Amino acid sequence: MDSDGYFLPYSFIFVKNYPEFNWTSNTSGEFELNFPEVLKSDTLVDTLLGYQKVQVPLSKLNPTGNRIKLEEVLIGQKNLLLLSQKWPQAPFRSRKDTQQ
Repeated sequence: MDSDGYFLPYSFIFVKNYPEFNWTSNTSGEFELNFPEVLKSDTLVDTLLGYQKVQVPLSKLNPTGNRIKLEEVLIGQKNLLLLSQKWPQAPFRSRKDTQQ
C-alpha cells in the first residue's frame, strides 16, 4: 500500500538472498507467501517502480494480515522514450552494437 493507504497492484516481492522465491501482488495489491521454514531468518523485499523498496525480516511477518507500506520516490531521468503498443517492435540494440 502507498502512504495514502491505497493498495498497489503488481509490486514485485522476493526473498533477499533467494530471489528465486518471488511473487507479484495481484490487482488488489495482495500476495500470498510460500517459502521453506529454513528461510525464516531471511528478509522479504517489496519493490515497485516509483516507490522506495521496503525490506522486512520474514520472522516479523504474521501468517496473515500483513501490510507493507511503500513510500513514493521521484525518479530522475534525462531521456525517456515512450512507445505505443501499436508501433512495431524494433530489435533491441545497445550503444556498443551501433558503434561497430
